[in-house]
Order: sequence, then structure tokens, then C-alpha cells
Amino acid sequence: AEHVPVRADLLGAASGVALRTWEPADAVAYAAGIGATRDEGPPSTLITLLAQFDVEFPAALGPWAFARVLHAEQSHTTYAPVPLRGRLSIRTRVSDLRDLPAGVIVGISADAVDGDDGTLVARTRMGLFLRGDRTGVTGMSTGFQLPERPADQVVVQLTRADQAERYARCGDDNPLHLDESAARASGQPRPILHGLCTYGFAGRAVVQVLCPGRPGELAAMTARFTAPVLPGDELRTEVWRSVDGAVFRTSSERGLAVIGTARLR
Repeated sequence: AEHVPVRADLLGAASGVALRTWEPADAVAYAAGIGATRDEGPPSTLITLLAQFDVEFPAALGPWAFARVLHAEQSHTTYAPVPLRGRLSIRTRVSDLRDLPAGVIVGISADAVDGDDGTLVARTRMGLFLRGDRTGVTGMSTGFQLPERPADQVVVQLTRADQAERYARCGDDNPLHLDESAARASGQPRPILHGLCTYGFAGRAVVQVLCPGRPGELAAMTARFTAPVLPGDELRTEVWRSVDGAVFRTSSERGLAVIGTARLR
């Protein structure tokens, strides 16, 4: 597939405004996609509905050979409640670039504002790793310091064999997660779980420890993906409480999968 390398002058490139609408059924589909059950609180506030929106990449980027692209980092902050039904105007931009020894991290940030009154509802950032690309930009890495003491609580969750298909119903049908040949082309033994799905499972675990049944109290989360999760894997999330939230580490039977922080309102 054609691949246009990332360049340093793409920093700041922005998309147009994309309008995203959703109904209660979309919130329910998202909750099912991340394994949530009815007793965990309103599905509209499970992490953030923004996670399911197909953000529009700035036109200056790409095209990319997706076999060279990995979802490496994710964060979100919510500033206002996300209702069960609504519409948001979303604009994305290349917010940061960071060369690594084997490639480059491209940070793509999105601001979502209420389509009616212009209130900032949420801000998200996705860090994509492009294998083999170089920009000459050295940025700050996202560091997470885990406490040396044992975790305050450990949450064990089982993903389903069809978890990727369930999450794909939220609108993310990347073949890496659904197609055997696409997964093998990316160096995976079989389709892997969406990074945002694993992010959702980790967020659910953090909510279970910090504010059970009240996911709307989770204001922000930042994570780095360190290894893929396969559908059907058991996830084990260790949570250490902090002054304003928690530090967490999620592992599967293949080892460390996600490490990150969470902040309460």
C-alpha cells in the first residue's frame, strides 16, 4: 500500500469541523463493546462516547500503509457530561510529533464542542506509532511512575472471543481487528483487540475501584499501550490510588498491555 511519510512541517495541521450525532442505542453499543454491564452506571458516561467517534484526520496526513501503524497512546478529558443523545462538532489537529528509535509518534488531538451552545465537552488525544518514519523532532515522552508498594486493588476482567466484533459495531472496522490476513500483515498471529476497547476495559476497572457505579466522576485518563490484547484474553488491572485519582497497570497473559493514570472530578 502507498505510504507517505510524516514530515515535521505537518505539526499543527488541522481538519475541518466534523459533526457527530448519537442516540441512546449508540451508547448501549459502546457499553457492550467495552464489556460493560447495566450495574456499572449510565452507558453514556462509560469513559466517554467520544471513543467511538471516527475522528477525521487532517487531510495533510497520509495516505499511510496501515500495516506500519500502531495505536500507541490515548488520553481524554471530559469537561461536561455527555448525554444519551446529542451532537458534537469535532475538529482534529496534529498536536505533537516525537521521534523514537524505530519510528515516530504522531499525536492527533480532537476538541469536541456542543453542537448547540459551543461548550467544550471533551478533548482527546490519540498517539499513533508509524514504524520506520522519521521527522527530526524530539519531544517529551509520556512517563508513568508506578508505586513500589503492592496495588491497592486488583480487578480481573475476561474479554470475549467476539470482543473485537462487538467493539467494531461502534464504528471502528479497522481490518487489523477483524481480518486474519490483515493481522498477519501487521505481524500479529490473529486479529487483536482495538486499543480503545482495551482502554475502555481499563477505564471500567479504574471506575470500579475509585467510584463504583458512577463512571461520570472519571474526568480524565491517559494511557500507553505496550502490547496487544487478543480477544478472549483475561485482563488484570492493578490500581494504585493517588491524590486526585489513580495510577494503573493492565496486563494480559502475554504480559503488560496498558499503563496509565486516571483523574477524578
